[in-house]
Amino acid sequence: MQALHGGAANSPLLPPRRRYYLWSELLPRSTSARPGEPEEKAMWITAVLNRYRAWRTYHRTVSELEALDQRELDDLGIGRWQIRSLARQGA
Repeated sequence: MQALHGGAANSPLLPPRRRYYLWSELLPRSTSARPGEPEEKAMWITAVLNRYRAWRTYHRTVSELEALDQRELDDLGIGRWQIRSLARQGA
């Protein structure tokens, strides 16, 4: 019966799906035996820097596209409603 009405996604035994995650869950995990080793710190710093660069690229792209007038956007084949999704793809 459960398979007909949503399957395991609606099961009370499984935790609900989350759309947003904690920052620490997005960072790579180290395979080192002891936490705090230099490799783990370097991986963490690299992940943070990559996220910052992607965020900066996204916001720069959005601001540049929003600065264009409607005629320039039409020439590019972009609607105003598409700006954020295109910036997300570019970052």
